[in-house]
Amino acid sequence: MDFQIDRSDLHTARFVEPAVAPLAEGEARLAVQAFAVTANTITYGVVGERFGYGDAFPIRPADPGDDGRSWGRLPAWGVAEVVESRSELVPLGMRVRGFVPMSSEVVLTPGKVDPGGFSDVANHRSGLAPVYNRYRTLAVTDEPLPTIDELRRMVHEPLFMTSLMIDDLLSAYTGLDHVVISSASSKTAIATAHHVGSRGGVEVVGLTSPGNRTFVEDLGLYDRVLTYDGLAGLPTGTAAHVDIAGSARIRAGVHGHYADRLRLSLLVGQTHWDQASGVVGQRLPGPRPTPASQRPGRCEPSPRRVRRQARGPSRRECSRWVTRSSGRARRAVAAAVPAARAGRRRRRSVRRGHRTRPARGRA
Repeated sequence: MDFQIDRSDLHTARFVEPAVAPLAEGEARLAVQAFAVTANTITYGVVGERFGYGDAFPIRPADPGDDGRSWGRLPAWGVAEVVESRSELVPLGMRVRGFVPMSSEVVLTPGKVDPGGFSDVANHRSGLAPVYNRYRTLAVTDEPLPTIDELRRMVHEPLFMTSLMIDDLLSAYTGLDHVVISSASSKTAIATAHHVGSRGGVEVVGLTSPGNRTFVEDLGLYDRVLTYDGLAGLPTGTAAHVDIAGSARIRAGVHGHYADRLRLSLLVGQTHWDQASGVVGQRLPGPRPTPASQRPGRCEPSPRRVRRQARGPSRRECSRWVTRSSGRARRAVAAAVPAARAGRRRRRSVRRGHRTRPARGRA
């Protein structure tokens, strides 16, 4: 069973029972046991045509009037098990976690095998960053569903890895006074703020909605927290903008404030996807907004970078929030991050505004 979306209109979707095609030599068929649906999943659909996510899992034409491009399978992060294989590299029963479609099964072309897993080397996925093509092995089990830890990881771990890539990009820019992160309450923003703050030497500024301001301040990861209607309070100096909100209005406000003092405008997400008019090519003061995936030579953090980020008490402790369940994400992050910061060598003051009851709303 496939859950397919209209590639020109995300509001239109359908369920399709596709015909099962025989495997080609070197391919493997995996049954998808579970996948996570988060705000990040919607982003894959919104920016899928531009970043290549829409082509990660192509479909066969469902009827004579369908060219195979009108509809697509929305990707997500999940767990799958090999149920049929014509590849010598992967055995039956092998379980992996990684990028999967919202479908009951997926066909992969395993390659680049090592003790930790394999990569899908199919031609149609060559344009994706390597992290999206990587599948990590899991323990074999007779249980029909993933373990609690596996479920938690499929929700949080991919975004934690994204934050490592963002910080890797930012580390190449010297002389920055501030890093401004929009959608500051999102999982990607929280992890990015942790990594940037751990490096030191730069003020981390979080932009969020009024309803989420108290939550963001209580994280203790941002030196300064502003709401979207308070962009006039942005500090002066040189800055980089990590745009996770994807709002054209917010982006214009940040560019207008810093102008030529803005060294980098990095497009990462679209939590405000309905306000994303003019995301790429928008004429603004300062540097041209650039998708993170298009930054040359930095598609994913190096293994050395990942190991370095994993060292030290604060990083080990902070990684615990990645394994929390999605239903308790906010409380888990709020509880885990202060404990992580207790082991940090450098403490930073956090400006606290008027304390109000946390409310649901924009990130």
